[in-house]
Amino acid sequence: MYLYFEHFRYDVEKQQLYKDDELIPLKRNQAAMLECFLGDQETIHSKDDLLNAVWGDQVVSEQVIFQTISQLRSIFGSKAIKTFSKKGYKWELKTTDAPPKSQADDAIVVTEPAPSQNKVKLKSAIAVCIVLLAIVFTYMLLKTNKSLTKIDLHLLTSDVPEGHSTSVPLIMQAISHSPSFNLYELNKQLSPYQAFASPKHIYAQSGIATDDWLVGGTTYFSEQSAVFQYGLFASHMHWQGYVQADSVNQLTSAVSMRFEQLLKMGLFDANSDSWTHNHVRALLKLYPDDPDLLLLAAQKYEHMQQNDVAMSYLQQLVALPSIKASSPYRAVAHWKMGMIYKMRGQHIQAHNSLAAMSDVLALSPLGPLHFKYIKTKAWLAYSETDHASMYETLKKGFSYFERANANLPLIKFKMHILNSILAQKVSDHETKYHHLSEAQALLLKHKLDESNYALVYYHHALFSQLANTQNSTTSEGVGANDNYVAYLDKILELPRTMDNFWVHDEAIALLVSHYIEQQRFKSAHGVLLNKAATPKRQFLKAKIQLAQGHNANAIQLLESAYQQAKIDYDSRTAIESALLLYQLSNDAPKKRAEYLAYLEVNTKADWLKEQLTLVHGQTAPLSFN
Repeated sequence: MYLYFEHFRYDVEKQQLYKDDELIPLKRNQAAMLECFLGDQETIHSKDDLLNAVWGDQVVSEQVIFQTISQLRSIFGSKAIKTFSKKGYKWELKTTDAPPKSQADDAIVVTEPAPSQNKVKLKSAIAVCIVLLAIVFTYMLLKTNKSLTKIDLHLLTSDVPEGHSTSVPLIMQAISHSPSFNLYELNKQLSPYQAFASPKHIYAQSGIATDDWLVGGTTYFSEQSAVFQYGLFASHMHWQGYVQADSVNQLTSAVSMRFEQLLKMGLFDANSDSWTHNHVRALLKLYPDDPDLLLLAAQKYEHMQQNDVAMSYLQQLVALPSIKASSPYRAVAHWKMGMIYKMRGQHIQAHNSLAAMSDVLALSPLGPLHFKYIKTKAWLAYSETDHASMYETLKKGFSYFERANANLPLIKFKMHILNSILAQKVSDHETKYHHLSEAQALLLKHKLDESNYALVYYHHALFSQLANTQNSTTSEGVGANDNYVAYLDKILELPRTMDNFWVHDEAIALLVSHYIEQQRFKSAHGVLLNKAATPKRQFLKAKIQLAQGHNANAIQLLESAYQQAKIDYDSRTAIESALLLYQLSNDAPKKRAEYLAYLEVNTKADWLKEQLTLVHGQTAPLSFN
């Protein structure tokens, strides 16, 4: 049964749209909203009507209505759906159950109606009524069951299990009979753990349709329980969480229930931009004991540099009576609190939080969380100049992963990189080179994703820079200098991921500074060519302009970087920009006072005093190398 409008025909039973016999794919929300409009074409549908008809009990923002209507207009034309201010939306295209007449039919002139024409008209009218009843029925069905169209999930598989057991059978059993999801096994050897570290990169490698989702995970077992760490990845959104139960059978059931709950929350209809802190808070009113939402709220406020609010959500998460003492969520919450305390310089509280995390991890063998614990504890020891504790922590980390998690080569790789970094910090060159070599060996042996080479190239670049400094007057130094640039260039050729984005940014900054030092300004500008205009890159462009003597252009770029960095909570770039602007605004005392006021509030007094001493003692701009 079809409906026709302009060049389109819509199959009511199959919910399929065609344009001139070409199938036009529709998302679930698009099909549901189109059914709503076609089911009652004379009515102006309010936003509430559309929300109820398309999303039912899901908690979504009004933004999804605007997005879906915009998508339908892009298919049918801007005049297809008319907006009535403060009222709603109405379908405007003339719709019929009969196909449009051909040109030959239009050329026939009928002078007298045939005797049977009245019967034809009657049949036609009956057919129209049947079609309209079918549409109304489908529309009502959509209101009560919004999951007529299933979500397509593609299961990541890997030859090497990344935990105590492969999770493929568990996911297949949990999802295969779900009324809401289709599950397909993806025959590409993509690592679930790598997907946790670089979801956009792995999703791009998967080659699946843009409306589909990747799903992957790892199962961990202890004497007390089984834990499933899972990830859901789409082109516009990624989500990670944990499910815990007393047995594998209970875990399978719990995973199925969790995925259905995420569907009800609106995860599969949303994009990352719509999950604002206000949206998460609204969801928490409906699901106050949901650990993922509490953790997400903390992360949102942490990003906004409202750490006290973030701590409040983390403390609520730790105190949840609905999660086990061994819950990974408790470990993550303690870790995040420890990170905040460490950043604030409150080392006693940081140690206490990490000790609480360690107590949880003693009951839960989650390798990735153990790595976070070891990494943070080692850096905390370094910041306290307790090098003995730092090395002891690293030694215990290697011992743990050799004993308990032999199938986590990516974590072992990160352990070697961490050891190499910290050895470099304390000038232990023999150790740093040893662990860098071990990291490279793991990359090759286990064929880890190429994005991980960024960390190796970065350290080779730093080591060659050190060699260049030590041999600056010899020909050997020139060779090291060439290697330095080559390694940084290699980094920028690699995929950018959540794990290595900071390496990319550092490589860009180091290359720009290197070319400025050599007065190769064209090369410096070339590094930033076709790169997104982030505050940090605006700051780097300003440095190039200053080196070229274009102060007016530099000030304009710095002001832009300064303002946008504050909006983006990029405090480092905002501070760097404010300090340079302070130095360059001798002739504008009011502006200078503004920059100084910002620096006084957002930096430590000793650091600022040192920087201002440098500013007032020199005429050339600070380099920030």
